[in-house]
Amino acid sequence: MLSPLFSIAARLSLLAGCLAALPLAATASGAAAPGWLPAKILSTSSGDAVVPEVAADSRGDVAVVWTQAQGNRWTIQAAIRRAGRPWSKARAISAVADHVGSPHIVFDGRGNALSVWERFDGKNFIAESAAYDAATDTWSPPVALSRPGRDAVTPRIAVNARGEAVALWPSLTRSGWTMQAASRTARGVWGPPVDLENPLQGTGFPDVVVDPAGNAIAVWAQTSGAGFTVESSYRPVGGAWGEVTDLSQPGRSDSITPQVALEGDGGVDVVWARSTPTRTIVEEVVRSAAGAWSQPRRLSPPGPDAVAPAIVTNGRGAAAVVWTSSGKGGLAVVARYRRPGHDWGPAVTLSRSSSGPLSPQVALDGQGDVVVVWTRSNGGRSRVQAMARQAASGDWSAPKELSGPGSDALTPQLALDGQGDGALAWSRCDQKSCVVEAAGYDGSAPALDDLAVPARGAAGVPLTFSVAPLDVWSAVTSIRWSFGDGTAATGRRETHVYARPGRYAVRVTVSDSKGHVSTATRVVTIAARS
Repeated sequence: MLSPLFSIAARLSLLAGCLAALPLAATASGAAAPGWLPAKILSTSSGDAVVPEVAADSRGDVAVVWTQAQGNRWTIQAAIRRAGRPWSKARAISAVADHVGSPHIVFDGRGNALSVWERFDGKNFIAESAAYDAATDTWSPPVALSRPGRDAVTPRIAVNARGEAVALWPSLTRSGWTMQAASRTARGVWGPPVDLENPLQGTGFPDVVVDPAGNAIAVWAQTSGAGFTVESSYRPVGGAWGEVTDLSQPGRSDSITPQVALEGDGGVDVVWARSTPTRTIVEEVVRSAAGAWSQPRRLSPPGPDAVAPAIVTNGRGAAAVVWTSSGKGGLAVVARYRRPGHDWGPAVTLSRSSSGPLSPQVALDGQGDVVVVWTRSNGGRSRVQAMARQAASGDWSAPKELSGPGSDALTPQLALDGQGDGALAWSRCDQKSCVVEAAGYDGSAPALDDLAVPARGAAGVPLTFSVAPLDVWSAVTSIRWSFGDGTAATGRRETHVYARPGRYAVRVTVSDSKGHVSTATRVVTIAARS
């Protein structure tokens, strides 16, 4: 029998020489606004597809996992989109079961992905994982992470660029609930699960991060019967999990739904929702790179209740946090932004409605640009909406509705890569079934891959110039070369002859269909023909 805590968790889950180039100017990108692409159905046409999770890697690849039901046959399904390519077909990555759920997916720094989920094996709920190999475009068979004979639910996973990973989940023993973790080496070998705490009356809401060195920090909420507190444990690379640290204020009130994000200096930022005698508020603590925790401080302003916070950081000092605010005027999505080297800015209300925006999610790219998504009731139907904040201007865009009419759109999930590209996935339900849809987010200009400009040549001798531009989401529509002598050409590969000796600035300009522009300038030195 599952703890009531997990019913709450389930409801909340529903709610990146000859050809040696001599640079004159760095590659630059045009200032066209980021744009959403039309949504695409990823799931199969039969059955119900619900609760998607999405991840993006530094190379522009994105992946979506979800729970697929066909009658009483349940599987975890996945679709991958490599940068500049179409979406793959949906693939089952779990075994068929009476129940599977709570999928979560992350990328390492090499285009590989890891997913975890819970599955009922006929006796217990178990935590399982499968790995996606980018080199072969294949998923590994699922492996069990949790111990036999113990329920394991709502797992989460984190991985660093080297492929070192940690999975975390609540586990039910004969004596009560405990938080359990398993670690994976960069070679892909999972170790045995370990308990992080003694059995308690309830534990849940796990989250975990792994830093570039392989150190891990886990957070969760637990109770011994007198209210929930937020707990944490630290595991150094190659070492064991340390003692559990109370992050919230024990005994005063319930603190739930913690989320943890890595800071660029080696520390972490943790937020959660805490019930006071009069309000529910959002609080934050910070762990320094030296391992010292700050005291909790309030992030939500006085007045309305604040619940279900979500936080993201970009490793360069920027951060964003969102939550749902509930007051006399209804529900609202509220956000705060932190510039590198500064404290949090003021709280900004992004959407307000008496019938309610729900499930706000936030993503952040390497430049500090932010995207926030949520669901909002519109004429009796739930719609997915989004807003973006550009770091350069500090301005928020107007809300944009992304899901179509005639059905409900639920549980949006969002991910961005470091360059500002990414994807949003959600479940769309009508009277017959639910499908998973995804919309791409084009936030960057084409990459000028394999740019080749000769460093030198001779007058009258043909030289070859080439580039293989790649845009993560949109079609490349224009390639233009300016050779610095008053002549120009278009194409990926061009031959040019200089008539006179000298130094010439060669510029290549590439545009995509969304109006994003990339340029690069190189210098070629032309000698007199011998």
